[in-house]
Amino acid sequence: MRVVRAGLAAIILIVALAPVAAAQGLQLITAYPSVVADPGGTAEFEVTVLTDTAERVDLTVTQQPEGWTTRLRGAGSTISAVTTAPDPEANNQIQATFTAEVDVPAEVGAGSNQVIIEGRSAGGLTTTLTLDITIEAEQPGSVSMTTDFPTLTGAATDDFSFS
Repeated sequence: MRVVRAGLAAIILIVALAPVAAAQGLQLITAYPSVVADPGGTAEFEVTVLTDTAERVDLTVTQQPEGWTTRLRGAGSTISAVTTAPDPEANNQIQATFTAEVDVPAEVGAGSNQVIIEGRSAGGLTTTLTLDITIEAEQPGSVSMTTDFPTLTGAATDDFSFS
């Protein structure tokens, strides 16, 4: 009877933990998910795709502010999918990387903005990555100059020294 109870408990535990394990089967991560960008500039995010098995992951930009452009780039090209594989430099973790380039319009005002990237694995798992981009109000600059000699006069051949 004890063996039956232990077996039943093990089955219940496996069934209860299965959704947690499946939910971790696909991840999109970046070291710096929140940045400050200038109007007219480009924000770049290095993104890593992690999976439990080597597989294709389709990528889509599902949300971005109106007038903004987001390109997903890998190996110098615009991409819409990656294939994960064991990476010997990362302890054979199954992964792929790409860069998300977000072009900020020059006329954008100060505030917080979000770009959302979705990954969908061949196995049917879906996850999203939210990139936060803050635009700060431009501060007017000021320049001041002072001089020891407001005017100097002399012949065209005279030399004047100053710093």
